[in-house]
Amino acid sequence: MMVEQKYKTFVVHYRYDGAEWGIQLPALSFEDAKARLARLAYATVEGELVMTLPASTGPLAAIVTSFRNAFYSLFTPYK
Repeated sequence: MMVEQKYKTFVVHYRYDGAEWGIQLPALSFEDAKARLARLAYATVEGELVMTLPASTGPLAAIVTSFRNAFYSLFTPYK
């Protein structure tokens, strides 16, 4: 039997370009949050979040997302 682990949300603050910023970091404990933060140096930016859809939208969300991704991949120049 698998034990479900409960993630907590930790807040991380940092300074950049003269301002203070923050992100939310899900982790199992404070120590886990520190370990996850250390790995962010190896992270990559995948893209911009443009929409959040509730899970209750069902298959409609997948259809809309697929259409939007296909549209942008066709009409956005690769950098």
